[in-house]
Amino acid sequence: MTGGIGINDSKVSGKLYFQRNIMKRIEELYNFFMMMFVSSLFRLNPVYGGALYISGLVWINYTYVFNPDFSKIKKARKPVALAAIVISLAASVYLSVVYPIRFYDPGVVFILVGAFTVLIRPGIDRMIKQNFNRLIAYIIITAAFSIALIVFAPSETHIPVTVAMLISCLVSYFRNKRYQGIAGIGTIDEITAARKARNIHSYRIYTNTVVLVTAAIHIMVMMYVGFMRYVTTTNLVGNILNTYVTSVLAVVVIFATVVFLQKKVKLEHYEKTLIFVIAAVSWIVAALNIYDSGIDLGNLTTYINIILFIMSMSFVILVLAAMQDDFKGVLSLGGSKADDRHVSIQIEVLHRQSMFVAYFTVLIMLITLCIDPVHQQGEISDPGRYTQLVSFYMLVVPVLFILIGILFSIRQPLTRKYIEKLKLFREHLKRNQKSPDLEKQLITVLVKKYKARFGIKVIAFILYPIMKHTVEGKQNVRDVNPAVFVCNHKKIYGPVVANLYIPYVCRPWIISGMVHKEEIYDHLINGYNMKKSKLPRFIKKAYCRMVSPLFLWAMNSVEPIPVYRNKGRDILKTIEMTVDAMKQEDNILLFPEDQTKTEGFEDKPGDFFMGFAHIGKAYFRETGKKITFYPVYADSEKRVIYIGKGITYDNTASQRVERDRIVEYLKHKMDDMAAGNT
Repeated sequence: MTGGIGINDSKVSGKLYFQRNIMKRIEELYNFFMMMFVSSLFRLNPVYGGALYISGLVWINYTYVFNPDFSKIKKARKPVALAAIVISLAASVYLSVVYPIRFYDPGVVFILVGAFTVLIRPGIDRMIKQNFNRLIAYIIITAAFSIALIVFAPSETHIPVTVAMLISCLVSYFRNKRYQGIAGIGTIDEITAARKARNIHSYRIYTNTVVLVTAAIHIMVMMYVGFMRYVTTTNLVGNILNTYVTSVLAVVVIFATVVFLQKKVKLEHYEKTLIFVIAAVSWIVAALNIYDSGIDLGNLTTYINIILFIMSMSFVILVLAAMQDDFKGVLSLGGSKADDRHVSIQIEVLHRQSMFVAYFTVLIMLITLCIDPVHQQGEISDPGRYTQLVSFYMLVVPVLFILIGILFSIRQPLTRKYIEKLKLFREHLKRNQKSPDLEKQLITVLVKKYKARFGIKVIAFILYPIMKHTVEGKQNVRDVNPAVFVCNHKKIYGPVVANLYIPYVCRPWIISGMVHKEEIYDHLINGYNMKKSKLPRFIKKAYCRMVSPLFLWAMNSVEPIPVYRNKGRDILKTIEMTVDAMKQEDNILLFPEDQTKTEGFEDKPGDFFMGFAHIGKAYFRETGKKITFYPVYADSEKRVIYIGKGITYDNTASQRVERDRIVEYLKHKMDDMAAGNT
């Protein structure tokens, strides 16, 4: 259902495009409900009618997922495409041939014909352009079906089935009338071009996430209809009110919440993937709580779980919708067409893929209910068994989809850092400024297959809520060139909060012993904290060996620049890598205190290593631009990060004089901030 939010054909607003997709899903949901209703009127398993309709939708959406020409499908996807064909064909044969023979009843014929009269409408829409003429065609086919009912079917089915079918015709008509100006799926060539966008690594991860989440939503809604069908009356009005209207109302509430949140919540300053993970986990917790305790409307806990369920689902949709616009720049970077027309087609293809996955999964689950002889009559003999099975399908199966979606999300390289860098790159293009280093980095990370570091996302997920800090002094930062932020250490506290809360794209300096696998154990065992510890040597060794992989994973997740101290010419590597990073529009974050002279950086900022000041000369020599160094102080008591006024490198002074000037200024400013003089 997320397909179509925010980007569309140039002549149609995003809101209207989104509404069209929602209306289409509501129409399909009604037809699904109606076929179950018709099936129950003939005293057959209601699931059978729904399964027939869903099997048709699977075939309708199949060609949008896989190329109609099987030979043109990518080699890696051919096994999946073939398996989908085999399973879908087996399901269709079972429903249309085996089931009627196995559980023969004259009503099966009417259910088969009824499903056909509904599924033929997309073909009518393509052949007939005038919407009123389409309605006439719908009614003619429905009338022929109704005449057959009157002649051959039991009298109690005549009026309810005819009314249900006519309502379905009107729903299709009004949907076409309201949204007939919106561009359709596009030509075969346009669809093929849209599929090629999946060659962009970050976009492929995003599409996989969207498909899984959207499918999870539809599975829940459709299985809810299947569940409610057994607890409502066979009366058409009662079914519509109790089942269909309730389902539509739930969908409307969720998306009304999304629209409200879009107006109230600004996501551009937050890590979207982190919000997605938090919301998805909340969704899972609420769904499992509902599944475990059942829906007891007399229990306050039920309402709490339902509210949590709706809000978390809404935030998941909100994040995925917000990311759609971010990917417009990524598509251009990857060589795909990114004009409004082609982006709208890409979204539509993505939406159809989501529907295929949802309907394919629902079809498999409905088949299991059709195979079991216990469920073949309108009145089942073991309702408890049925309820438990459908509840599992309705809640637990979507949870599995969401879990896989989370795994994709944490691998997403389009983080807030790269969203900001992508915007900066596009601004450079508008001003006809070349940024070859930045472009190369963006292509490497976002377009090619890049192994995203997700450690920082996990760390942020854990620490962000419990280490909340505010930032003061952002007005002191001039947005001209990449900058160097010089922060206090205070043991591990400074690096943690600075990486979490400094509101700029930064790459931190980290001592090389913490980022190289072959060095980290020796660095930890010989570090300041271990030397001061009174623990026995064997315990220190065991501890360092145990935590070394965790520290290595965490340190490398922030894309560090290793600092090579006391290693001869290797020290120059740090400066060279820093200049390269700044040419890619990265700011630098470093912690220059000398732990051997400051007792582990416990109180006010201690003496500095001075080599970092040479960044100014190296960057100016490479680019001809002057950088600014900003003092930063992380206050653990007030839980505030202060950013002071910066000092800009002066290329006219001697290297030694300029180094001393920069270091002395930063040390003085950080001492003042530590003393409360901000």
